Amino acid sequence: MHCWIAVPVLCLAGAQTLTAQYIHPKFKSNERTVHTVAVVTPKVEASGKANESYKASDLADKLSEIVSEALKNAGRDVQPAPTDEKQVAALQASFDAAKGNPNDVGKGKYTLGPDIAKTAPAVDALVFVRADAVFDSIVSGSRDATSLSITITPKNKVRSRFSMVDAKTGDVLYYFTADGKGDNSQTWASLEKGVSTGLSRLPK
Repeated sequence: MHCWIAVPVLCLAGAQTLTAQYIHPKFKSNERTVHTVAVVTPKVEASGKANESYKASDLADKLSEIVSEALKNAGRDVQPAPTDEKQVAALQASFDAAKGNPNDVGKGKYTLGPDIAKTAPAVDALVFVRADAVFDSIVSGSRDATSLSITITPKNKVRSRFSMVDAKTGDVLYYFTADGKGDNSQTWASLEKGVSTGLSRLPK
């Protein structure tokens, strides 16, 4: 149940959004279908100057929200995310130990293995999210005859990767990346656009 294809890069208002996409052959041909999905808590690696309205934990929550909404719009039944700490840790460890890489999806060689079924909830597939974020800000100022005005504008870069994994076999069925950059609102908009576009291309 596996095959993948690459698709063109999509840009939005100068900010890169959907940047790569691969799909397992058997998923593409509907030999394997996915109706129920759970989103595992995203893992975010952050560096730079986090600001009050944009922290790593906020990005993880936002990514989970964006993915869940896009999956619903793609006609999938999104089940509650696993919350048991040991279960989540086991799932994350399984994903981090996956054999192969995204380029192997089309060959059916990117897999977590069937042991994932021992800890996965009762769904067809799990979505794992990984993101690297650099938080920064631009300080600008202006002065008139009586005062000095200082403006601090967030400037962020986020690269995120999304993997839909068969909850029984561990095979990666769908993979894509989405990037965001700019201030907080621009970053969210780019990520939302990239995720929405990526998941809208799921097999029906």
